Amino acid sequence: MTLIIPTHERQQYLFRVLNYYAERMPGNITGLVVDSSADRYSGIVPPGFAYHHAPGVPLMEKIRRIIPLVLSPYVVFCADDDFILPRAALSCVAFLDANRDFASAQGHYIMAKLNAGSVDLDAGYAAISQVHIQSNDPAERLLQLFSPYVQNFYAVHRRSTWEAFFTLPTQRVPHYCVLELLHAMLAAIHGKHAVLPLFYSVRDRSLEEDRKNPLRRVNIRSISTMPTYSDEYEAFLSGLAGQLQQTAGLDDASARHAVQNAVDLYIKNYTSPPKAKTLRRRVEKIAGKVVDLFGRGARRKRVEEESRRNELRRLLEGFDVLSKTELTDITRRIGAPQRETPRT
Repeated sequence: MTLIIPTHERQQYLFRVLNYYAERMPGNITGLVVDSSADRYSGIVPPGFAYHHAPGVPLMEKIRRIIPLVLSPYVVFCADDDFILPRAALSCVAFLDANRDFASAQGHYIMAKLNAGSVDLDAGYAAISQVHIQSNDPAERLLQLFSPYVQNFYAVHRRSTWEAFFTLPTQRVPHYCVLELLHAMLAAIHGKHAVLPLFYSVRDRSLEEDRKNPLRRVNIRSISTMPTYSDEYEAFLSGLAGQLQQTAGLDDASARHAVQNAVDLYIKNYTSPPKAKTLRRRVEKIAGKVVDLFGRGARRKRVEEESRRNELRRLLEGFDVLSKTELTDITRRIGAPQRETPRT
């Protein structure tokens, strides 16, 4: 398996995650770091990892360049502020080796948020236990992907899925939401997806996502309806329809219809129409926050917090001793002060 870590201008996080993997990488996992920072990483790159400096190169182009360097049959991406357990990833590899009709596999996630003097933990992705993408029909799997949808970008994937991804017109798809859906739907077309009963990863939620970036703000509902994005949406639809034709033997019209049905299901379940930012809407929003603060919202928040605690408790009860030890170690790393990268 090959572990790929993309990073950009965050040397302190790269230092932290490489230090984590240096202590627990088995010999049958190799690592690739692809760094678009202006300056090269000045810390120590541990044995088993190769460092590639690509200053100023956008995320998808970085990935496009790195995939041809992958020699193993399996690939897993890890964000520079996340922690995937190598032994869990190898369990996913063993599962995929034994089940050739599955394209990807992952386990369960813990979410960590750094607060003053402590690290708060939550069970990640409440709906992950309901994920069932196991139909023999690729078109049916597209519907199962969004019933419910849990991201699987960081799952263990076959290298062939990523190779197929870059045969699609990704250069015409700049928005992150479309790229994420493009990859998730492509993986569902290529095979089934498994959520295994194991502790897989800790995701660090300490950093706020860059919501001001328009490539993150615009969602698939807008892209599918606004003429401004018609070329991007057509590239998205036609690319997936072509893959579905090859995999399921459908004609073009039937393949496009199946892809469109799945996108419509995602839009219905996971997006909402844009609301005009009128003065009335702003007043209603402020009033709603006041009501939430002192009334229904506060009660709802307490119920949600209790539900999350119960889900975390249930998940932790299923952990073995080694998993609990690993979680303690990762939590300690997240809670420690950010270390500056040592200069060589």
